[in-house]
Amino acid sequence: MPTYYWGCSVLEPRELREIEEQLCLLMNERLGLSQPNLVKTVRKLGRRLPPRQANNAQVVIDAIAKADHPRLFAQISEGDIHKANARLTEYLEGIDRKKMRIDGAIRLASGLAFNLLILAAILLIVLRLRGFV
Repeated sequence: MPTYYWGCSVLEPRELREIEEQLCLLMNERLGLSQPNLVKTVRKLGRRLPPRQANNAQVVIDAIAKADHPRLFAQISEGDIHKANARLTEYLEGIDRKKMRIDGAIRLASGLAFNLLILAAILLIVLRLRGFV
């Protein structure tokens, strides 16, 4: 139950921990990681996490860091945390690991095919210049 401070509801540290656990479970499930907390999970993802989603994760991480200190915790905006959590959750729920694997294989095959095409073109040019073709 959130407490109310000067007419505004204030998030409790326990709720932040629950948000962190939910995001970690979702990231570990959807992205195939096994990190214990949100900081390590986001760090492990690196560039695989889009910049907007990394910013959303950073909002939650900053709030968790401020949760231990009462004065810093009073600076946390509950609305920002809930927005960041909702956006990040929506993004993570839209991820399909099977589709990601298929897309990765297609990207790999298309890259190899393009490289082979360039190699064949260079070989034909060299053979033409040498007079063999």
